[in-house]
Amino acid sequence: MDIGDPLSEHIVTLAAGFAELAQAPQGGFAMSEAGQTDAKAAHPPFSRRLRTEPGLRKPDLLESLNANAWAERRFEASEGLFGSLLPRGGRMLVSGQTGAGKSVFVDSLGGALATGTDFLHWSVPRRLTTLILDGEHSGALRQKRLSDLSSRMNGADLARLVIVTVLDDAPYLAERYPDLGEFRPLNTEAGYEWCLRLIEMLGSVDVVIFDNVMSLLEGDKREETSWEPIVPLMRALTAAGIAQIWVDHMTPSGSRVYGTDTKRWQMDTCMTLSPVEDPNGLAFKVAFDKHRHREPSNAEDYLPVTLRLGADGWSRDGEGLKPFESKRRRHLSKGAELALSILTDTLLESGVVGAAGVPANLVSVGEELFRKRYCDRSNPGTQQESKLRAHRRASKELQEAGAISCDQGRVWRVWQ
Repeated sequence: MDIGDPLSEHIVTLAAGFAELAQAPQGGFAMSEAGQTDAKAAHPPFSRRLRTEPGLRKPDLLESLNANAWAERRFEASEGLFGSLLPRGGRMLVSGQTGAGKSVFVDSLGGALATGTDFLHWSVPRRLTTLILDGEHSGALRQKRLSDLSSRMNGADLARLVIVTVLDDAPYLAERYPDLGEFRPLNTEAGYEWCLRLIEMLGSVDVVIFDNVMSLLEGDKREETSWEPIVPLMRALTAAGIAQIWVDHMTPSGSRVYGTDTKRWQMDTCMTLSPVEDPNGLAFKVAFDKHRHREPSNAEDYLPVTLRLGADGWSRDGEGLKPFESKRRRHLSKGAELALSILTDTLLESGVVGAAGVPANLVSVGEELFRKRYCDRSNPGTQQESKLRAHRRASKELQEAGAISCDQGRVWRVWQ
């Protein structure tokens, strides 16, 4: 073959091309760096223009998403779990300087949620299973604070308040429940899985209180890189209808939340606590710098208010607030109201102080006596078995509403 012949040169070129193709990595031809650069120059990222061919249009898509269609759509109403501040599946940030009283406040909030008890002027609709994930305090301190909380709530049933301390509980839980595993910071993939598994093992959780960001996450808290990985966990909980309260520190000056301001972007409500001098106990001013769900009908929920914790429990003061009236007694059936009235009379007639299993200074009676008095006074002419069933229903409703508590055969009132 004459190598100078054009056909021969073409055959040689093809052979060289096949040889290069044979040496290319499996799955495609290896483009040279120069070729890759040329390709990127020809098709830079985000360079595609909108196409206008008629066949691309979907008229039904436009019709399903316009304002008229939106007006006809039906969504499930969002239930407010703590006034309008925290809807079902919502997120609230509670921030304050070190020593401002953040943990004491969210403990009390957790108690109110777990017992279905209004907290000052913020309403709680029902008993909510509430998990406090404590990354900072020891078990001994946590137990002391729970005892104080129980005393302030007159011995209310706190069975729906669940506490897990990272320092004491997490190692024990990892040993007892191998499927749960060891605790890891929540802004890691292992921590994400640990938190979801814990909630799955508990079975049903309405609210999670994360106390606090500084102790539950790893990395430099001043940087967004430590907060950004927590967003998938927040979204997973919201998708499951689980509300979240994130407790965080503020800068020493109290001017803003410590670290990245992007934390606020993910929240429905941002509440700040600023210390107030009070010789009688803990006090701080509450303000809101984000309030996604504020409307004229619930504006009182978001007014600045000073909260004080003294010997008699929590109190409040602030401009624009209506005179405070407890909203605890609500949503009770007639049968439950009758049972509560009978219990009150029975406590006045036969109650004793200091019985075993009853919080100090509270008056209680035996459950058997309460049952007997209920049957004696309710629905004359009704068969005894029907009265006993009605008593069981009423007692269950009162306990679930947080109105009464029972233990070791004794019963007492929580609402006074």
